[in-house]
Amino acid sequence: MSKVEGFRVRNYRVLHDIILGKLWNTQIARPLTPITAVIGKNGVGKSTIFDTFSFLVDCLKNGVEEACDSRGRGGFERIRSEGQEGSIEFEYLL
Repeated sequence: MSKVEGFRVRNYRVLHDIILGKLWNTQIARPLTPITAVIGKNGVGKSTIFDTFSFLVDCLKNGVEEACDSRGRGGFERIRSEGQEGSIEFEYLL
């Protein structure tokens, strides 16, 4: 079973550009631990971090368009970060 050592999310809801843990090009950063706590104020993106995993699973199972519309996401324009014009990007290190 593989584990996520790190990930980066850009332009997904309130996550404009975040990196948690270690990526292939960030050798100084430490990988995520088997138990990682996500703590923060309301509305800062804690639940959104976990939704990124569900979104990717939905994309692989049902296609991107349906994933954007499922689980109350409301379509591409609603899940892309407000005021952003670029694409939504995910990068994971397993």
